[in-house]
Amino acid sequence: MTTPNSSDAEHGPNPQTSRRRLLKQAAIAAPAILTLRSGAAFAQTSGCLDVIERNVKRELNPGEACDGFLTDETNNGVTTTQCNGNIVTASSATSLGPDAPLCE
Repeated sequence: MTTPNSSDAEHGPNPQTSRRRLLKQAAIAAPAILTLRSGAAFAQTSGCLDVIERNVKRELNPGEACDGFLTDETNNGVTTTQCNGNIVTASSATSLGPDAPLCE
């Protein structure tokens, strides 16, 4: 066993101790960094309706909802329901409700 002399004490902390401290800090910080959400995830959950088309009059396709008035149109004996207004994604309309603003 060696006894540290005065020159060893002047060089500062042991490199292994510094390395251990760094690894402990990284282990604590890693879970916090991994739980951060990306900006795209926040945009997806924003509080406005995703507009597909503005001020239209047409039938809705699957996955679309009407932010306006639905009217029944009859052509050649066939009645269809058309949207008069903005067509938005059905997922945003369902989750946000009828009073949500339109995304700009």
